[in-house]
Amino acid sequence: MKINLNPFQPSPAKPDSPPPPRRTFASGYMIPMPQHWEMPLANPVATSKSQPLANSPARFGATPILMAEDNENSTIILKATLEKAGYAPLIARDGLEAMAALRRPDAPNIAVLDWKMPGMDGLDVCRRVRDLNKVVYVIFLTALATTDNLVEALEAGADDYLTKPFKSAELIARIHVGLRVVHLQNALGNHVKELEKALIEIKVLRGQFSIPL
Repeated sequence: MKINLNPFQPSPAKPDSPPPPRRTFASGYMIPMPQHWEMPLANPVATSKSQPLANSPARFGATPILMAEDNENSTIILKATLEKAGYAPLIARDGLEAMAALRRPDAPNIAVLDWKMPGMDGLDVCRRVRDLNKVVYVIFLTALATTDNLVEALEAGADDYLTKPFKSAELIARIHVGLRVVHLQNALGNHVKELEKALIEIKVLRGQFSIPL
């Protein structure tokens, strides 16, 4: 018997060994993949970080947005922009209606104001809102585009300023910024209330047990 000493040279097949049967597959047959190879494929749309904010309004839901605009065409465009982004626009035709809406207990936290309006202009509305000491993020949307106009609006208490004609995506992005600011302000206010409550309780305990602070 001849022994093969070369490990890299296969031993000759026995003459009486039949060749292994050749496996054939029907058309359209898919070779099964081992289970440990399977892995879920990520949704490129859901995981993309570059997705425009304007296309993802579900994070904020149907948040009410006050829009104060006396021009009919501008009202139609602005209303359609807000509704397309998933918001619930509350329409005020002049500054007086806008101020009445912002005085309500359930007033919206975002207000988009025109500058020139009958009854009361946007600057007066903004100043009076700040006197109410309420959390309202004010965005001016106006055709007045000078630096002096911008400074005057900010000095009156505006949080943001956008000129006409505007891009829908930019307005919605600025509203998203406003919602984040409002959320932080509300959270901070709640923390302050909790601290004040805790301080009162500590003072009560101190009076009862003479605990030095």
